[in-house]
Amino acid sequence: MSCHKLCFRRDVVEINNLRKPIINNQWDILLNFVNSNNLPCEFICNMCLKKFRSNIPVSTCILNDLFTPKTPEVISSLNEFERQLIQRAKAFQVVVRMGTVSGRKQPNNSMLTKAIGSVFHLPLPLEQTLKKLPSPNEVIMANDLFILVRSLPTKQKKIWETLVNVKKIYDALTWLKLNNLLYKDINLPDYNGLRNLITNMGNEGVVIEEIDDDEDFDNDSVEKSTHNKAMLSQRSPSDEYYQQFTIHCLNEPRKNAKDTELYQMLRIENDPINNFEDLQLDLKCFPHLFPYAKNGQYSERQIKLTSSEFVKCQLMSMNSSFRKDSQYLFFLLHESNLRALKAGIYHKLNTINMRTKLTASKCLELLNNNELEGNLTTIFAKLRNTSQYWLNPRSDIETMITWYGPVTFFLTLSPGEYNWQRLDFYLRELNSDVGNGKSTSNLISLDPVSTSRIVDNEFKAMLDFITSEDAPLGKVSHYAWRREYQTRGLQHFHILLWIEGAPIIGENTTDEVVKFISNTITCHKPNKHDFPTISERIEMYQTHKHNSYCMRSKKTGTQTVSSCRFGFPRTETDHFIMKDVATSIAGRRSLKSKSRLYDLPRSKNEIYINDYNPAILLAWNGNMDLQFIGEKSCALSNTIFSCGQTYVALSRVTSLNGLHLINFDPVNIKALTSAINEYNRLKKQYRPDLKLIDINLKKHNKIKDLPWVNPTKNVIKDVQQKQFINQLPNQLLLLPGFTNYDGVSCYANASLQMIFNCHYIINQLVQNEEHSALTKLAKSYLSQQNPLNSIPLRRSLGQHFNHVQQQDAAEFINALLCHSDSLKNCLKHELISILTCLNCYDVRTNKTPNYILPLAVTENKVTLNSSFNEFSKEIILEINCSNCRITGNHSKVMNVSSTRQYLCIQLQLWNELQEKMHNVSLISLSTTSLKVDEKMYRICSAICHHGESLHHGHYTSLIKKSNLWFRCNDLTSNKERWPRGGKDIYMLILEKQN
Repeated sequence: MSCHKLCFRRDVVEINNLRKPIINNQWDILLNFVNSNNLPCEFICNMCLKKFRSNIPVSTCILNDLFTPKTPEVISSLNEFERQLIQRAKAFQVVVRMGTVSGRKQPNNSMLTKAIGSVFHLPLPLEQTLKKLPSPNEVIMANDLFILVRSLPTKQKKIWETLVNVKKIYDALTWLKLNNLLYKDINLPDYNGLRNLITNMGNEGVVIEEIDDDEDFDNDSVEKSTHNKAMLSQRSPSDEYYQQFTIHCLNEPRKNAKDTELYQMLRIENDPINNFEDLQLDLKCFPHLFPYAKNGQYSERQIKLTSSEFVKCQLMSMNSSFRKDSQYLFFLLHESNLRALKAGIYHKLNTINMRTKLTASKCLELLNNNELEGNLTTIFAKLRNTSQYWLNPRSDIETMITWYGPVTFFLTLSPGEYNWQRLDFYLRELNSDVGNGKSTSNLISLDPVSTSRIVDNEFKAMLDFITSEDAPLGKVSHYAWRREYQTRGLQHFHILLWIEGAPIIGENTTDEVVKFISNTITCHKPNKHDFPTISERIEMYQTHKHNSYCMRSKKTGTQTVSSCRFGFPRTETDHFIMKDVATSIAGRRSLKSKSRLYDLPRSKNEIYINDYNPAILLAWNGNMDLQFIGEKSCALSNTIFSCGQTYVALSRVTSLNGLHLINFDPVNIKALTSAINEYNRLKKQYRPDLKLIDINLKKHNKIKDLPWVNPTKNVIKDVQQKQFINQLPNQLLLLPGFTNYDGVSCYANASLQMIFNCHYIINQLVQNEEHSALTKLAKSYLSQQNPLNSIPLRRSLGQHFNHVQQQDAAEFINALLCHSDSLKNCLKHELISILTCLNCYDVRTNKTPNYILPLAVTENKVTLNSSFNEFSKEIILEINCSNCRITGNHSKVMNVSSTRQYLCIQLQLWNELQEKMHNVSLISLSTTSLKVDEKMYRICSAICHHGESLHHGHYTSLIKKSNLWFRCNDLTSNKERWPRGGKDIYMLILEKQN
């Protein structure tokens, strides 16, 4: 409400839910402004709320001259070229359509676009252009006030043409003259009675033609323009001048349109506008965004607003006009670059010591003497994508490697925007006025700012998952990431990860390195029937297909062959292959196909599958690339030979004794051109008698290295004899829900959620039972299918569970045990009954296999340990002794032995009258460690019964993930605290602790 921005739900508060109302003058003024302009007032962002509570003016509030009223229809209805004719200034920029890199054959209108080039601003001769347009009072035909505008011919003999509605231009200028101070002095001809002569023919769409980078205008055929010349020059429609050119229409096909006039767009050659002097430049260039010439970037405001804050307010504004206008986006980018350059110049000229302050005259003197060239590049330190800009980030990475050790993983994430339904839904909802009928690609091109925000939000969530306690790659100690934009218009991310306890090549053994890589990276393609979700994503995102982007040419003797820069196809092998670092880097520099540091075990149908991690691939739903680095000297991330490295190497040689120089190649001795220039400058100034150093740009052939070590000694053949079998991680990303269509499946759903949360059990079900309904459901659970259906499993258990009637969860689990040997083996234990006759002291021991341990509870505060002790407590029975034949007292003790990985417990919540005990309080149940058979067990999942009877009510489950509890209620799963006093807990599964 305050800043009128689009925010994520987590960053805003609903005004009606505020516990404490806001009472101050600033808030009253805001409410009056919002109500008077009929603006939405449901939410307020957290930052604005905090400042309004403190009665502090908010710089980003719409009250700070940041509100832009809706553009009137007379201006918003203009097409792209009609807007140019009413602008006071123009931001010129080269726009080039880029192709796709995915190799998909898509129509041009479905491809994303990318704009490149420079921006400069020119004043437009508005009044001279109006004189060129036909006067509305001199209309030849009643319905014929559309003029045809053609561009300058290019060297490729291409011309675009479009229609311009003269009436709409005059109407827009008339409105601007009355409401915009920048237009108050323009002279418009009178056109009384024009409305009766015009038939509005609607708006035409604008399409940018695909042009080549070297496409330029044909200067020989262009009339030179002067300062007072208009943007348009009138031509005859029958001029033969156009017959030799190819004309492209930028509009939709015209129907029954007649052209009274033909005009040609001329090149404007006026002097560019000084961006720093003209503070109304954005108001002049974009009258359709600032129709009242107010609230621009450099307008005076009550609270000072930085340029970056203004840009954020515009791009995140609820008024979508700003973020959808590509020219305005590049205008803001150009302004940002100029500010960065200006800040760099200020930083260069500003010094602390006033006596040695670098003045402008001194700066020019140093430049003339070539004494400032080396330091002058620091002015680009804040300009993005310059070499100086990346010095600090590169230095930070090197410092992190120095202090934290070598990088463990290099992870790349690219969005799968075509399959992100949430992105498509968000863009359609946000752009509902123009989104109907458009593809996802078109929506992304239409609103790139919102798309970028969503992708960034998804990436941050992904980064939180990687660094969370779930640790899909291991516990992350440090990380660094960088965002890059692809030629298709969307960003991807490169991440460096440091993992605690990760092995280092050269320090740890090869077996340890191989084991670590095998546990986190795989190229295995699972069966699509067993794991349909991950199999589909591997086929969609991880399977490489060659295209012109990845193929590189290299010479092999006298022939030139093509090689994939990503190293596909990969080596087919049945065991893990680990190579030495130097050989791997040398192979990459020469584009050798077998130059990877390691080769994962892969079959023939996996040679085009890129390495991945199953957990990350399921969570990200996009392309990923995961590489193990772990190299001590950082040689994997840098080239072996760089400028000045030979000097550094020689400076380390203190003695020739024991020095071996092998495979010396002079080509690898490199020097910076700037260093040579500096040496030559010093020679000219102080030793002109010395010969200057020549800069040799000629390329020399590299000397081929001679083998000096038998390479077979570095090849490890026995790393892994067995074929690598990929297993999904134990920690699932999501908790799949179960449907409850018949309204009584909750007992089965809760039981399955409790069982499937036991990682060892579900792995045993998947590996050992191939055709059972329980195994199929377990595989679907692991492959993250959502939702799941338990009805087929119920039908397979017999008629008893096929009825549409609520059943006991314990009975359902018993039925599962009867049909699943794997489940039996995981929950099996023995109940030992020791019966002692107190008369003859005869001892009888009975061992019974058991799977669910019943524990009695009372209506008071108890613990799990006290209930288990009560179960094992000695009791006195009066029975007949088989040894002494006397009916008398016997001592009976129950013990539990031969327990496995899990222990299933059923709490007896119902008394003899089958009435549920509601006052049971199990103290510290979620954190209790239970000692059984000399083993410690802790709760990992539970079933809750809500209701009075076993065959009525509702069942839910509690699942423990990363020390957090989640309530699974059929389809939904939400984080929840453990119920106080273990309320409604009915069954438990405890896991053995190491």
